[in-house]
Amino acid sequence: MEDKCKAKRRRRERALQLRAAIIADPASNKKASEDDSCDEALPIVRSKPPRPRKKNKEPLFEEDIIDGFAILAFKAYDDVEFQPH
Repeated sequence: MEDKCKAKRRRRERALQLRAAIIADPASNKKASEDDSCDEALPIVRSKPPRPRKKNKEPLFEEDIIDGFAILAFKAYDDVEFQPH
């Protein structure tokens, strides 16, 4: 079991080193791949798009209707400034 963990760790470290080398000097990697007779190309490293923001489960304000008037209760004074008019 420990051997599997060590092997995975080594593979992960080697993959990270290869990615860092590709990012650091893409020109030398391109020349090396042109000289090789191997048909395999180096994988293109793409950055992941940013994750979408999580939506608030609770609204920033609570609205109470008393005698036909809407009264807003905000949690903080700063929340009042960001509300559309």
